[in-house]
Amino acid sequence: MPQFAVALMIGNEPILDMFGTVQNVTGNITTSFLVARKANAVEKGVYQSTKESQ
Repeated sequence: MPQFAVALMIGNEPILDMFGTVQNVTGNITTSFLVARKANAVEKGVYQSTKESQ
């Protein structure tokens, strides 16, 4: 029985790890953006412009 549980975890762990990675990356990007915005280091025109106007 323990061998089956280990095999099941080894098979599912990479998929679950992908969700954890997405969560970590999203949190890092959001935190970096918020800190940069608080320090007035974000150029609002870059984020508000459209592709046609560039």
